[in-house]
Amino acid sequence: MMVLKYYQNREKGLLRHALEGILPDDVLWRKKSPYPKTHNPSYTKAVVGEALAVLNNPASPLYQLLDMDVLKRIAETDLSASNIPWFGQLMSGPQLFAYLIQADHWMREYKVQIV
Repeated sequence: MMVLKYYQNREKGLLRHALEGILPDDVLWRKKSPYPKTHNPSYTKAVVGEALAVLNNPASPLYQLLDMDVLKRIAETDLSASNIPWFGQLMSGPQLFAYLIQADHWMREYKVQIV
């Protein structure tokens, strides 16, 4: 199984090989970049502050998708004490809020409407 996973000695090598000619080479063969793991309290404070601005804005498209009260309660907890990932293996509290900020921005940028 590892032979397939590291086809041509590259992570996701088989997938990369399958997409040759479909994706540009600079995208196809770029180095894998995992979602950032951050443990700096300043980062946590900044990302939670920005996320709360999004969560407190009733015009946010996230309002239609998420329970804002629950997210606000999570934001008010000590996220530095939580190392329990919520998605896959990498995303914990600060990354959850960074993800929500990005989702809000993306939905606004592309004028996503929930119907």
